[in-house]
Amino acid sequence: MTETKLLNLRKTSLLSVCISALAFGGTSFAQVSSSENNATQSSGSGFMDEIIVTARKRKETSLTVPVSVTAFGAAQLEARAINGLEDLASFVPNLTIGQVSGGAGGSIILRGLGTLAGSNPTFEQTTSVNIDGVQISRGAIMRLGQSDMAQIEVLRGPQALFFGKNSPAGVISITTQDPSDVFEASGRVGYEVNAGESVFDGMISGPISENLGARFAVSASHMDGWVKNLAPQTAAAANAIVPGAVTAPIDDAPNQDFISGRGTLVWEPSDTFSLRAKLNYAKMKGPGFQQGANQRIYCPNGAPQLGFQVGRLTSDPAEQAALTQILAVDDCVANDTYAHGSINPDDLVNSYIGTDPEGVGKYELKLGSIEGNWDLTDALTVTSITGFAEIEQLRYDTFSYAPSSSFAGLIFGGETKWRQISEEVRLTSNYVDSPFDFIIGGFLEDTSLETYTTKNFATAGPRWDHTVKGETYSVFGQAMYDVSDTVELSGGLRWTEEKRSLLAVRDGVEQPIDPGAITSEDVSPELTLTWRPTDALTLFGSYREGFKSGGFSAANINNAALTAAAPGDFDYKPEHVDGFEFGMHADIFGRQMRVNAALYDYAYSNLQVASLDNSSGLPIIRVGNAAEASISGAELDFSYTPDTAPELNLRGNVNYSKAVFDSFEAKCYIGQTVAEGCNLGLNAGTGRFQAQSQSGKALPNAPEWSGSFGFTYEPNLTSTNYGLSITGDAIYKSSYNPHPDLAPLTKQDASVMLNASVRLTSPNDGFEVALIGKNLSEIYRVQSAAQAPTTGIGSRTGSTTPGGIPDYVGYVNRGREILLRVTFRK
Repeated sequence: MTETKLLNLRKTSLLSVCISALAFGGTSFAQVSSSENNATQSSGSGFMDEIIVTARKRKETSLTVPVSVTAFGAAQLEARAINGLEDLASFVPNLTIGQVSGGAGGSIILRGLGTLAGSNPTFEQTTSVNIDGVQISRGAIMRLGQSDMAQIEVLRGPQALFFGKNSPAGVISITTQDPSDVFEASGRVGYEVNAGESVFDGMISGPISENLGARFAVSASHMDGWVKNLAPQTAAAANAIVPGAVTAPIDDAPNQDFISGRGTLVWEPSDTFSLRAKLNYAKMKGPGFQQGANQRIYCPNGAPQLGFQVGRLTSDPAEQAALTQILAVDDCVANDTYAHGSINPDDLVNSYIGTDPEGVGKYELKLGSIEGNWDLTDALTVTSITGFAEIEQLRYDTFSYAPSSSFAGLIFGGETKWRQISEEVRLTSNYVDSPFDFIIGGFLEDTSLETYTTKNFATAGPRWDHTVKGETYSVFGQAMYDVSDTVELSGGLRWTEEKRSLLAVRDGVEQPIDPGAITSEDVSPELTLTWRPTDALTLFGSYREGFKSGGFSAANINNAALTAAAPGDFDYKPEHVDGFEFGMHADIFGRQMRVNAALYDYAYSNLQVASLDNSSGLPIIRVGNAAEASISGAELDFSYTPDTAPELNLRGNVNYSKAVFDSFEAKCYIGQTVAEGCNLGLNAGTGRFQAQSQSGKALPNAPEWSGSFGFTYEPNLTSTNYGLSITGDAIYKSSYNPHPDLAPLTKQDASVMLNASVRLTSPNDGFEVALIGKNLSEIYRVQSAAQAPTTGIGSRTGSTTPGGIPDYVGYVNRGREILLRVTFRK
């Protein structure tokens, strides 16, 4: 065992003693639970009932489950207008979620660990999303939209035993609403003023017959945009110098339309058998994904580097100087403005994707599940979950990041079609008079990913088609034994074998790949010791392992054809994690306060990382493996509802996370000099270095500190019988770097984001008016960053000559939101 590991374990042991002492100091006061942050509530009280979590594939309370979990009930989700994963990140400080423009579709980062691979559609997430028992590791799942939810659980730490592969950072588990026992219907309309966004949600639910129930929910929205495009104001002056320099840019972005729906049927023909079927559909359409949120965030020269683009418009030095001044309207700051021109129609004449100068971003998702539960006896239940998912994305846009799209080679497009079929069967025991319980199961999955990418439509640049097929076989089991009335020992493991193959085709010609197929095999054990000395305190310690699948980094753009003598080598290795976690759940002060704490220390080998490859002229994400990384930290959260003021709930949390590369030799970022650390891997041909050491540096998108503080106030309006709820939350994140190669100029400052809401409900709960504010402090932070194409001087990378730093672009979070919402219920 290394000295670092020993030191971390000593810290963990010391902190465990401190937590235990804190817990025992308060347990004598415990009586009744009052945890708002772990509550499934009616639309009335927001913080009194205990939520039932399913982190171990059996029903347990958030007080007793030996897992680090943050859970939100239906009323909390509704009150805070959490309608999707991006909204969720506004209320969980150590969670970062954002869409990206490329085929990966999105990025989920938990405890500083996640995936930054926007333009690489084959890269999967480190935090999986589980929706009604169907596991999805594609970042594009965040665009599903999740209205009419029952609860969300954020499970932190490796979850391989119960959730399998691609969960080394954790799992976000979403449970949608089932049919109600009586007829219910609701409708909701809202308008968000800053983005010009109109939203609608509707639901109808109830029994169809004595043993059959149904529920249907629909959601739709139209958004003009929260980011103002500065390109239109340059059109007249620029076109007066060079006609067609700026072509019909849109005014606001992202300018999207979205619709989703879900149907649920539950059939219970007997007391021992039930069948539940769910079908989800979502569709989104807008202009190119580069529009708006993807913008220049830093320019080392104080203004955009437009020399290349201006040079494509005219060779006259005087005209170039004038155009540079006119087109340099972008302030190079992450905010609610950007400058992005539409594609010149002349460059789309040969496009097989589309001919809309604004570009296109289309997304369509289908997700279905059938779950059957059969009670063999009072103590044994068989569960089967059959899942189907399909995601299609079509996208093209210009990567000019400027008012003028003067270079056809910056037009990038592609389509991704992904399909998954899965089946899980498990047998679960629930013995009443025995100290022993178990769960055993098996899992099968078949996946297919078809994607193509191309650039420079006008000259019909090479089209790369990639097909990645996968098969997964897995068995798992856990045994639980009550050593005493207060001590539980549980242990289990999951064996997984996964096979993947890659077919690469360039302009219709199959390319040689070596290896063209890979097989990954993994055994992930888990051992947990749980102590529940009272019904108000749970202490646990666990050892866990997990892994993330290996795969193929298929993102070729304009590369030359491959040969048998030099075949493509695109595979990357599986990622493995092992470590310890200690936690506590406690109700103290007469159960007026819930306190949760966790300490963790995990080591990662072959950590899958993304790096930027600019050889094609575009910032393409390549996937590889770092040697070693480690993540250790501490988390503490509380929820307090005093008996003297039951209408008030106070909540908060603080998280410390140290996520660093222990050993990693990475590519240099563009323009990085020898003095700035680009001093490894000398290229004898160029005389320049190519690599840098990232050892000891923080992982991308890994703030060291995060936290929040909030309240809910629901005064008793007895004179009117109306309900009033006021909430407020402040979310803090320390500084972090969102660039895959950790370019220092993209580092984001610490920030505090403010959210608040006011809701007024009629006496019979049939009518509600709400005013909801998100990001009221109007904080703009970058979630993923890259080099702006055609900027910087690559030939200075790895040399002693400074001045080669490019402009940087990034995906920026949405700004201030003020939503007025009216709800009707029956």
